[in-house]
Amino acid sequence: MGKKTYIGFADGYDIDKAVEAAIQRAYEDMEPYPDFMLTAKLEDVTIESGGFAGVLRTRVSISTEVSGKEEAKIASEEAELVRPNLIHSVGTVEAHILKRNPPYLSVIVVGQVNSTGWTKPQILPRHRCLNDKGYMEFDFVAQPPTGRVLYVMRRIDGDTIWTGYGNVSVELKGIQVHSKTNSVELPSNKFS
Repeated sequence: MGKKTYIGFADGYDIDKAVEAAIQRAYEDMEPYPDFMLTAKLEDVTIESGGFAGVLRTRVSISTEVSGKEEAKIASEEAELVRPNLIHSVGTVEAHILKRNPPYLSVIVVGQVNSTGWTKPQILPRHRCLNDKGYMEFDFVAQPPTGRVLYVMRRIDGDTIWTGYGNVSVELKGIQVHSKTNSVELPSNKFS
């Protein structure tokens, strides 16, 4: 236990997968210690390429520290205090009507965040009723990163099932999904 460094690799330019591989190695070392928490910091990122094929892979180095049960509990409580934030931008919005009685609406959104480390993406209703234009509004939020991050635009996907879709008493004109920098509307005639 204590401080240790782990290396992770991924094909292509995929920092998240390389970090996942390094953290997986760290967790494998921790199996005998179930009452402890692992804290990892990204120390180094290297993009490796070469040869005729220009093979590209990502190599990351993380440093870890193991905390005891009490420190783990405090860190967990502090993490719960961090509220989700609007993501940077919304790219595409899809909606699919789920045949039920009453019907539900599946909302799938692709957006972007401005750094690594964003987790727990969610599509949340902004209000309980439709706006003036007859659209149901949603916010695309995610848990912001803590600690060191790389500032690079990254794709983030979110989805939700709107169970209130079949209970709307007025004509629904569409849905609108908001982010920090933009919003995207999808008219109801585009639902599949």
